[in-house]
Amino acid sequence: MMPTTESDPDFTSKGQVAFEEFKLPAIEAGEYTLTVKQFIANSDQPVLSEITQTEDPAREKLIDQFETIRSFAVRGERFKLSPEEIQSVFPPENTTGEYFNVLPHIVLSQPTLPWQRSALHDNFNVKHPETITGWLALMVFDQFDPVPNIVQGVISDLYSKTAVASDGNLPAGIASYSFLPDLDYGEKSTDQIQYIDVPLDLFYEICPTIQDIRWLTHVRKVNTSSKSQSQQQKSVNDETDLATIVANRLPVMGRSSTVHLISLEKMENYLPNQKGIPNTPLPSGTTHVRLVSLKKWSFQCMKESKNFSTYLKELDAGPFQLPDAKSGEAIKGPIKMGYTAVDHLMREGGKTVSWYRSPLVPFRKATKDFNTYESADAAYRYNPESGMFDVSYAVAWQLGKMESLSNPDISGAIHEWKNGKLYELIKKTELNFLKDLLYGKENKTEESAVSISRTFQNRLVQTSIKALSDKVALAPKKEIKLPQPPPIPKS
Repeated sequence: MMPTTESDPDFTSKGQVAFEEFKLPAIEAGEYTLTVKQFIANSDQPVLSEITQTEDPAREKLIDQFETIRSFAVRGERFKLSPEEIQSVFPPENTTGEYFNVLPHIVLSQPTLPWQRSALHDNFNVKHPETITGWLALMVFDQFDPVPNIVQGVISDLYSKTAVASDGNLPAGIASYSFLPDLDYGEKSTDQIQYIDVPLDLFYEICPTIQDIRWLTHVRKVNTSSKSQSQQQKSVNDETDLATIVANRLPVMGRSSTVHLISLEKMENYLPNQKGIPNTPLPSGTTHVRLVSLKKWSFQCMKESKNFSTYLKELDAGPFQLPDAKSGEAIKGPIKMGYTAVDHLMREGGKTVSWYRSPLVPFRKATKDFNTYESADAAYRYNPESGMFDVSYAVAWQLGKMESLSNPDISGAIHEWKNGKLYELIKKTELNFLKDLLYGKENKTEESAVSISRTFQNRLVQTSIKALSDKVALAPKKEIKLPQPPPIPKS
C-alpha cells in the first residue's frame, strides 16, 4: 500500500481507490504546555561599568524578558465511540449471507482515529514508519466460542483497588490496561463505558499481534460524489479519507458470529506473539482479559451449497441426450425462455425453489409498459400450475432500490420529501383538531381555523400580561426619592 501525495493525479475521477498505510493526526491526544519567551534589548538604559560606573560600549545592552505559559489538552476518542464516527460495517449488522470468505471489517469516518493512540507500551517514533502501530482491532467470536457478554460499567472497573486508586473495581484474576488509573484531561473514573471479559486462552488464540495490527489497519481515499455529477461540479471535498480496520478471522459457515471493535491501548506486553504466547507473562492466576468494546455487531453466515467452481463443473452441453420425458414438460418452457431454477429463502424463513431470469435473455423481447410496485414482494409472479414463483422482477426491483439509496443525492431528496409530507400531515391534523374543537364538524374552513388559532394566541398573551400587571399592583409600594438637580446659576 503506497501512501498518496499532493502531486498525485485525480485518481478518483477514474473510478479508482487509493490505499494508504496510515494517516497520523496533526497532534496526539494528551496534555501540553506551551511556553513563549521574548527577549528585547533595551537601548535606552546604558550598561555602566562596574569599576568606573560609566557607560561601557563593549558590554551588552540590558535585555527585557517576557514569558507567557499556556496549558491545553487535546482530547480524542478513548473509551467511547460516537455513532457518527462509524461509516459502515461489513457484513452488515443482523444479516444473513454467504460471508464465509470475507474478513469482517469496519470503516471509520475519521481517518486518523486508529493512530491517535497506540498499542505499543511506548509511543511509536514517527521517523520510523515501521514502528507506527494503531490501538484499535476487531475480534471475531464464533457462536461455539465462549462469547463474552457486553457489560455496562465505568472506567474504575478497568483497574484494581490500590493505595493510589482507592476506587478501583477490577476483580482478582482479570487483567486489563496497564496505563490506568492515569486518565487524560476531562476523563473521570465514573465515566460510563462498555467492556467484555475474554477468557485468556481465547484471547491468545484470536487477538491480533502487534505486527497484525499494522497490516489490518489502513486508509482508503475514495470519491463520495454522485455519479450523475459532471466533472465541473466535483470538488476536493468529494474526496474523502476513510480509516478501515479488518479482522484477522473468517466466519464459519452455518454459524453466527459476533464482532467487537476493541481498544488495545498500550497492551503490547499482553498481546500474543506469532507463536500465540504473550511477550510478557501475565500475573499468576489470570483467567480473563478485560477490554473496552467500542462497537459490537452480529451476523449469520450461511452454508455454501455450491460455489462458482461447482457450477462450472456442472455445465454440460448435453450431447446424445434422450428425448425429454413427459414429466419434464412443465419446466421445458421456462428453461427455453432463459429461466433458471434457484434456491429461494423466503422472508418468513422457509425454503423453496423459484424461477429467475436475468436481463440477458436468449431472444429479443418486446418492450412494454411495466407495472409499478411499492415493494419487492409485490413484484413476485406465481404460477399455480407449477407452484413456483418468478422472482425476476422482484430481484430487479430490490437491486434498483439498493442502487438508488446508495446515491447520497437521491437518498437525501427522499428523506427531505418524507419530512415535508410528515410536516404537512401534522399541520393538517392540527387544523382539523381546532375546527372540530371550536366549530364542530360544520362550517370548517382553513381560514377560520387559522383565525381561531391566532385569536387563541392573542388571548393567551393578553392573559399573561394581565397576570403580570396584577402581581405588580399587589407588590408593596415604596416611596422613591429622586435626586434633585443642582440649581441653575444666575447670570
